[in-house]
Amino acid sequence: MLEIEGLRIRHGSRLIVDGVDLSIGEGETFGLVGESGSGKSLTARALVGLLPRGITASGSMRFRSLELSGERAFRSVRGRRIALLMQDPFAMLNPLRTAGQTIAESGGDVRERLREVGIEDPSVAGRYPFQLSGGMRQRVALAAALSRDPELLVADEPTTALDATIQRDILDLLGRIQRERGMSVLLITHDLRVAFTRCDRLAVMYAGRIVERGPGREIGADPAHPYTAGLLRALSTLSWIPGGVPRADAVQEQCAFLDRCDQAVPDCGSARPPLRPVGAERETACLLPVRRADASPDAEREARSFGATLLKVEGLRKDYRAVRAVREVSLDVAAGESVGIVGESGSGKTTLARCVLGLVTPSGGRIALGAGDRPRHRLVQCVFQDPYTSLNPARSIGATLAEAAAQGPAEDRPTPSDLLELVGLPVNYAARRPAGLSGGERQRIAIARALAVRPALLICDEPVASLDVSVQAHILALLRSVNRDLGTSLLFITHDLAVVRQVADRLVVMLNGEVVETGPTADVLDHPTHDYTMRLVKAVP
Repeated sequence: MLEIEGLRIRHGSRLIVDGVDLSIGEGETFGLVGESGSGKSLTARALVGLLPRGITASGSMRFRSLELSGERAFRSVRGRRIALLMQDPFAMLNPLRTAGQTIAESGGDVRERLREVGIEDPSVAGRYPFQLSGGMRQRVALAAALSRDPELLVADEPTTALDATIQRDILDLLGRIQRERGMSVLLITHDLRVAFTRCDRLAVMYAGRIVERGPGREIGADPAHPYTAGLLRALSTLSWIPGGVPRADAVQEQCAFLDRCDQAVPDCGSARPPLRPVGAERETACLLPVRRADASPDAEREARSFGATLLKVEGLRKDYRAVRAVREVSLDVAAGESVGIVGESGSGKTTLARCVLGLVTPSGGRIALGAGDRPRHRLVQCVFQDPYTSLNPARSIGATLAEAAAQGPAEDRPTPSDLLELVGLPVNYAARRPAGLSGGERQRIAIARALAVRPALLICDEPVASLDVSVQAHILALLRSVNRDLGTSLLFITHDLAVVRQVADRLVVMLNGEVVETGPTADVLDHPTHDYTMRLVKAVP
C-alpha cells in the first residue's frame, strides 16, 4: 500500500531524517518506535505533506500508484485516503466546535461515527472538548479521523499518558475498526510494550535512521541492535542509556549509536553500518551480535524500615457541588517511605494530592502533616506532570532555582549550582531557559526546584507520563535516589503500574474517590484481591 524509499528530511542544511526506507502492506499494523528526536513524527508528517515551515523532504513516497510529491498530490489523499491521528486530541479538536460539529465537518453520520468508536451516549455530540475526558476526546478525534473512510491511518502516539484501561480500550477499538475496514495503520510510539504487542512489524529509529526492523514480537523477545536492547532494559529496570539522540548529520561516517553504546569496538567508529539481514524477515544496523542483558521486571526489593508517620490522612472528603471527588480516604506515609497511588482518571488521585498540598480545601476529614511549626511549603513540595507549563518560560533556570531556595531556611541555603548538580545537570544550565531544554531535563529542573527547600515529603503527580522510556528510567532513578539517599518521603501518583512497581514500597489503589486496595507494592500487583486492581493489571500490555 505504501512504499517509502530514501526519505531525507532537512531543516536548512541540517539533516534530520537520513535515508529511511519502509513499506506498509494491506491491513497491516506497522510500528515506528524510538526516543524523542529520532525523526518518527517528522516521518509521519512527511507522508501527509504537513511538515513545519522551513523543513523539506526528498526521496520517494508512493501510496498505491500515486507518487506523493507536491501539494496537489498530498491534498488528494490527506484526510481522505490517509488520515492522521495526533497524540493530543485536545490540540487536534477545535475548542469552539462540539464533538458532533467536528465529525459532521469531516463527513458522515454523527451518531453512526460515535457508535463506531464506542460512544453510545448521543449527548456527547453536543459537548465541547473541554467537557470530555482524555479517553473520550481521543475517541472523538478517532471518529473524526475515520469519517472519510481512509485506507491508511497514521496514529502518532495515540495513547500516550492515558490510563492503562483506557489505553487498552482505545487500542482494542482501533484494532477492531482496522479489521472491519481492512485498513492499514502506521503506529508511532515510544511505548515499547504497545509496539511489541500490537504491531505486525516495526522499525526502530535512531538519529534519523532505521537501526532495526522486523516482526514486533520477535524484536521484543530478542533485540538485534544494542539500542533496542537498551530501551528494553530501561523499560524493566532503573538502568538508562546515557546521553541523548545525536543529530543525523553529526554521525555520517560512524555508527550513530557509538557514543552511547556499552559494547562498541574500534570498527564501529570507522564506518556507518548498513542494515543487514539477521533472519528471514529481520534486519539490523549493527556490526556485532547484541550482548544479552537481564531485563526481567522487578528485582527483589530489599526489606526497608521507616521512621515515624510523616503524613496521616483520615476520612478525607472533597466535594465539587454534586460530585464527591474524594470519599472517606485514609492513608499514611512514614518518614523515608515511598507510597504509590494508582487509579484511572477521575479516581480522585490528584484531588487527594491537592488537598495535602493545601491547594484546595477539603470538605471533611483530617490531614496531619509532620511535626513542629515548619510551614507547609517547607514540609511538602510537588513535581507536576508537565514541567514546561509548571516552569516560567521567561525566567532562566538559575533565577527559578534561586527563587525556590529563598523560600527555605536561610542557614545552609543551596545555590542553583548545588541544585543542578543534585539532579545531574551541568551548572551552566543556570543561564538557560526552559525552551532550551529537553523534556527530561525540564523535569529534572522541576525536581531540583521542589528539593530547594529540603521538603520532608515530595508529591509526584504523573512525573514521567509523557517521557521516552530511557528518559523515564533516568527520572525514576533520580527520584529513587532522592528517596533512598536524602530520606525524602514520596507520594507517587501514576496510572502506569510498571512505573509504580519500581519506585513505591507500598501501593494504594483508588476508584471513584475511594481506596479499594492497599498493601506492599509487589503483593498488590502480583496478587491483587479487588476486581478493579485485577482489571488494571490485566490491562497492561
